[in-house]
Amino acid sequence: MLLNPGNEKKIKKKKTSTKHNVVNPVWNEAITFNLAKDCMNNASLEIIVYHDNKIGNDEHLGRVIISRDSSGDERLHWDELVNCRSAVARWHSLI
Repeated sequence: MLLNPGNEKKIKKKKTSTKHNVVNPVWNEAITFNLAKDCMNNASLEIIVYHDNKIGNDEHLGRVIISRDSSGDERLHWDELVNCRSAVARWHSLI
């Protein structure tokens, strides 16, 4: 996951665990970023999913971007993240 806080600040990265030998992996992991409230208008969260190839390069499976500039479910999720004080989980389709 990549958090771009905007305002030309450094992008923050975090990685989930790798699931091996699983056809339909599930990650039940919470990932948190500390971000100042005044950065929220320009920030975006990009989630990228890869297949971890043992030999060669990892295969890019898809991604989703969640920000105030998103539309549909991604925008709804962003609004919930900004306005809610607790964790907010939601499913997203990858592009």
